Amino acid sequence: MTKFILRSLISATIFFACMVTLNYIVYDKLILDETTLFLTIGWFCYELYSRSRQESELAKTRVHYLEVVAQYPDKESAETICNKLKENFIDAIVVESDCPLYAKTGNDSTTVQVQVYRKDLERASNIINIQTQ
Repeated sequence: MTKFILRSLISATIFFACMVTLNYIVYDKLILDETTLFLTIGWFCYELYSRSRQESELAKTRVHYLEVVAQYPDKESAETICNKLKENFIDAIVVESDCPLYAKTGNDSTTVQVQVYRKDLERASNIINIQTQ
């Protein structure tokens, strides 16, 4: 959210500078009135709303990003879970720590991850929880 505010603030500052310059060109003197201020505030609000809405729309389209659903210390356990997910029609892959797709999670004891698409993450978690119980 901070980056949206900063970018909108930069945009509003440029808008304000353009309005002041336009007033100077038209009236041959520097005029800072409430109309310029209100238009700039309106522009800032519009930019902030537009940027946050655009980000939320983009987040909805990111369903094909890979997410870590489980981590294991050995490849055999990960392969077992991956096969179970595939039996339930969930695309899953096993990723070892030397692979570029390996997500750094801060847990050094695990060397193998099972990853699924973001859209399948909740369903895969439920299947894994049922399998491990």
